[in-house]
Amino acid sequence: MISFQSISVKPAVSLDGTPLATPEQLIEQLRAMRQHIPEFEPLPVGSAKARSRAGHVGDTFLQVGISAIGASPLVASAIGKDAETALQERDEAARWSAFETELRTLLEGVAGANRTRSQRLGILALQAYTIAKGLVRQQEHAALVPLVEAMRGMNKFARKAKHPRPEPRVEVAPAKE
Repeated sequence: MISFQSISVKPAVSLDGTPLATPEQLIEQLRAMRQHIPEFEPLPVGSAKARSRAGHVGDTFLQVGISAIGASPLVASAIGKDAETALQERDEAARWSAFETELRTLLEGVAGANRTRSQRLGILALQAYTIAKGLVRQQEHAALVPLVEAMRGMNKFARKAKHPRPEPRVEVAPAKE
């Protein structure tokens, strides 16, 4: 038996009392934000993997590398950056990593909210099906019969009818006299 619980829909205002944004408004804001992110570019898979390997050298290795740049003008000249610039880039990368973490948290929250919405709609449809299934027994609700039949065929949660297994054929050999 399916158990249904009452699900409340949250009000259309945020905790600070301002109206909640629509998905379209937020999409527009995200697209506008892209223009303000330095070096913003989705990477092709091959390029992303190559950059990922080089980007995971480890903090200690990075520190020693920056120290080598600071200790040798020849290394700094060959790389085209001094130690101070490398330290600033490391700091900037750390700050953007913090932003990325916040963005992932936002994405997980949106995904969770979407799962909640889907569950709420699924429960609504299952409740409608259960109620309609009971009503079709009465003549005045005959218009619901085709809908209930259609839903019965689509219901993932319905118990599947057990198909009777064919009885095995047993051949009896004629008795010898």
